[in-house]
Amino acid sequence: MYKPDNRITSSELSRLRYPRLLLAGVLVISWLGFTEEALKAASVQETSLAESGVVKIWEEQLTLPTYRVDPPDTNPMFFRNEVYQGAKKKIYPYPFQDKVTRIREDKTYRALHLENDYLSLVVLPELGGRLFTATDKTNGYDFFYRQNVIKPALIGMLGAWISGGIEWCVFHHHRNTTFMPVDYALQDNADGSKTVWIGETERRHRMRWIIGLTLYPDRSYIETTVKFFNRTSQAHSILYWANVAVHADDDYEVLFPPSVQMATYHSKNDFIHWPIGLSAYQGIDYEGVDLSRWPNHPEPISFFAWNLAEDFSGGYDHGGGDVLEFGAGSGVLAVQVLFELDRLKSLPKKYYIMELSGQLKQQQKQAILNVLPELIDRVECSYSLGF
Repeated sequence: MYKPDNRITSSELSRLRYPRLLLAGVLVISWLGFTEEALKAASVQETSLAESGVVKIWEEQLTLPTYRVDPPDTNPMFFRNEVYQGAKKKIYPYPFQDKVTRIREDKTYRALHLENDYLSLVVLPELGGRLFTATDKTNGYDFFYRQNVIKPALIGMLGAWISGGIEWCVFHHHRNTTFMPVDYALQDNADGSKTVWIGETERRHRMRWIIGLTLYPDRSYIETTVKFFNRTSQAHSILYWANVAVHADDDYEVLFPPSVQMATYHSKNDFIHWPIGLSAYQGIDYEGVDLSRWPNHPEPISFFAWNLAEDFSGGYDHGGGDVLEFGAGSGVLAVQVLFELDRLKSLPKKYYIMELSGQLKQQQKQAILNVLPELIDRVECSYSLGF
């Protein structure tokens, strides 16, 4: 069994999400000389290195194709005898945003940017403070679902609602104002971190919420601060969750904490063993089925973690993107990376090597054949990026 010395660790591989880019060597194009473009690139690289470790925060405009929602009826809707996902559908004192159209036009929004060396976030305060995009800068992977268009559907408490990113569901189900503007502020912190604050005073019970998204220098995670304020003299029941959207496909796995043995449905009216089903659930035979894997479900369905002891949940994309390595030298690094990814059951679809030397190309392939012959079909060497 292959046991490489000084092989790449799992923690190091966490920064190689798909598609991965490995700068394993230096590509020297000496015969071209130093062109003006090369000098400019070198200057940009020096500036980038000087700014490494810095958290940036700023506001700018973002134009997105948007399906228009016409102005609501000016007459208030005091009562609607309708149930909304098991709760009362209370609309007043908000307007009912039900006039969605099929008219597509470009619309410019305020975009709040928060970025460090590893993550790039965009928050749209005019759309409920939604975390609109979250990108891993090391590989360009959008780890939350990224929408490229604003196309509301009549799903929200007040009608218009969009999917994608993270929706902050505060106080009452999917929140009345999930498609309405909220307050915001940008904050520089003494430790070098920076925070985007969003929030509002909701109109039904006059309670207030604020949520802060913080990035730290040299850290690849988002810290979320959630604060609720009851500004009234009465007690009010509340419900809160962060409604996270991800790119689900045949390779996606939902991760509940180890303590979770059962999952339940809305209103807790059905239960099933987790992660391997032992019975029917919502009319579907799930006996012996791994419920954590997306492709095992014939139709959209809900599972809620029941009686969990830990304070986390998550998901993992096992999908095979591509690895690209520049100048692979002897091929040792390629062998180490492929071995570790195979051990983690996270192999890429293709492992591309960009190599100018025909002799090194053969050496790299031979190194992989000697150790991991079963993976050689995933490796492709080329003289350029036009694979």
